[in-house]
Amino acid sequence: MFKRVIFLSIMASQIWAGQEIGNGGGFALCSDNKYYSYDYLITLKNSFGPLRSSMTSHQHIKYIQAQLKRLDDRLLGSFNLFMSNLFTQGPGMRFQWFPQKNLPLKLEPVLASLLPLQCKTRKQAAYYIQEPTSIAKYLYDLEFIRQVENQPEGGLHVSFLLIHEWLWNYFHSDDFLSMALFNRLLHSEKLNQISWQEFNQIYTRLRFSKKMDAPQPITSKNKINGLK
Repeated sequence: MFKRVIFLSIMASQIWAGQEIGNGGGFALCSDNKYYSYDYLITLKNSFGPLRSSMTSHQHIKYIQAQLKRLDDRLLGSFNLFMSNLFTQGPGMRFQWFPQKNLPLKLEPVLASLLPLQCKTRKQAAYYIQEPTSIAKYLYDLEFIRQVENQPEGGLHVSFLLIHEWLWNYFHSDDFLSMALFNRLLHSEKLNQISWQEFNQIYTRLRFSKKMDAPQPITSKNKINGLK
């Protein structure tokens, strides 16, 4: 169940009017009439093996959190903070989320060219709002994300979306394919088999291009919001 949000969608649209839209995430509708994560679709040919299945998005996120802790990963603090702020907003919060229905589709010709032919219809689920501050602000379509969650294996694709939004803190826009590959690794069965050394080799191979000094969570509870 999504945590209750404070502001109505119409208020969010007024707040962000005229501000610059940054990276966004969404889903592609395929010929089987199901929505799939962009990162899932553009990394179908990969070497990470099968993905985890039969889990809600919340379960996927908790699993990833546990594996990042096992691997003593440098981004665990950032992950905990991002997920604890998920779908909420308030004073002092690093990540602020505001609901808005029917988000306009962001033009992304390179992404569109990489999607399978049977999955060319796209729909926006979230936007990152670029601002010259340390606060990261997002718009998200709550109703649409719930719709995807409720389809078969929808939890996997919602989790792909949320990890996609988090990972943009560490990749530049022209490295979106590398980011998508790392996203797939986090959702693969391989994640719980990989060693610390292998995991860090993948960091180098995928060219993380932004600062890696992950912020620490505000509280020690490491609470994860979202669908349960």
